[in-house]
Amino acid sequence: MVSERSEGEAEGVPQRAAGGRRSAAPDGPASDEDIEHFKETVLNKLTLMVGKDATTATDRDWFVATTLSLRDRAGSRFITCRLSF
Repeated sequence: MVSERSEGEAEGVPQRAAGGRRSAAPDGPASDEDIEHFKETVLNKLTLMVGKDATTATDRDWFVATTLSLRDRAGSRFITCRLSF
């Protein structure tokens, strides 16, 4: 069975809510302050969760620390978005 979708609507993407917003997307590009905060978050994850410091970390260690940071950020945005509806 083929479902009808409006132009630009992807499969699995929820319909817009009553306010016309889909997600808590940022209004513009990240500021320098946001970028520095994310770098600090990745370094903290590298140290506390992966157990390495910046000088001994492998590429995989950096990847794991970055993905953990992104997971936390996405989870926080998801919860914020869900609470706003």
